[in-house]
Amino acid sequence: MKVNGFETNTLNASVSVVENEDSKVYIMRNETGEGIISIYEVLEDISLIFSDFHMNGVVSEDRRDIDCLAIDYCYEGRLECSVDEGVFVYHKPGDISVDSRMKSADGYFFPLNHYHSLSIALFLPKAQESIERCFPSFPVNLKKLRDKFLDHSYPCFIQNYTELNSIFESLRDVTMKNKSTYATIKILELLLVLDSVEEDELLGVDEYSYFHKSDVEKVKLIQGLMVDDLEHHYTLNELSDEFKIPLTAMTSCFKGVYGKPVNTYMREYRMSYAAKELLLTELSIAEIGLKVGYSNPSKFSGAFRQIIGLLPKEYRKRNRNKHYEKG
Repeated sequence: MKVNGFETNTLNASVSVVENEDSKVYIMRNETGEGIISIYEVLEDISLIFSDFHMNGVVSEDRRDIDCLAIDYCYEGRLECSVDEGVFVYHKPGDISVDSRMKSADGYFFPLNHYHSLSIALFLPKAQESIERCFPSFPVNLKKLRDKFLDHSYPCFIQNYTELNSIFESLRDVTMKNKSTYATIKILELLLVLDSVEEDELLGVDEYSYFHKSDVEKVKLIQGLMVDDLEHHYTLNELSDEFKIPLTAMTSCFKGVYGKPVNTYMREYRMSYAAKELLLTELSIAEIGLKVGYSNPSKFSGAFRQIIGLLPKEYRKRNRNKHYEKG
């Protein structure tokens, strides 16, 4: 399929396209879930792109041979990006990346099984011409801006930049029908701010947290082992020894991939699984506690309340009717 100028073959997903008056929507589905990409053309060759994925990833082959300046903002979830052979970085909420889209992607992996982002794609040189037609005195030169951020084909990263994040957040709730003028103004504001960003505020791949493929693969196997066997509580040393990865490298990489320390991630995963069991099954609270590794019902209830905010009994009582009404 062709997504906003990029040729993409999603190898493990079915794709359907819905064309609306103001947008084009691509819906991807595979055995792990669904992803939706909604594209709105604000000006000629300037697009606003909303990506909403509830899946663990898609395998793809991209052909990117166009001149582009793409600005991506992650507001929820996590995205694995290959920035070099055997090197990965992870976009997390609040992160902004500036990219040329020239580096082909083998696929997209979402470690938390969901990812939500807002992107602006400007295709040169026509995007510059579109801006100049509407705003002849606009001072930002897109080619110079691209060269400032991208002296090679790899993305550049910006973290914790309040003014930029605020502009993206204001664009999140824009419905494009009758609001393209507002979106245009916010995009121009974004370009002005980017133009003023100092070079020492930019992060290259070397300065952004990155991880090597060998460690990432081991960490994914570790996560798979733990979530497939919730009854067993693995120690960090056990996992380090079993997968032959140094403890420090393992804990650092796990947090980089999944966003949280191993024990925190697993505690939350267990309670999320238990919450589903409370709604979907007739198992007793003690039985559900055993399924997620708690032989003591009181300890399970305490851990559940700490994460979910309610005791298991209260959670089941409050939410079960809502669940069945929804279904």
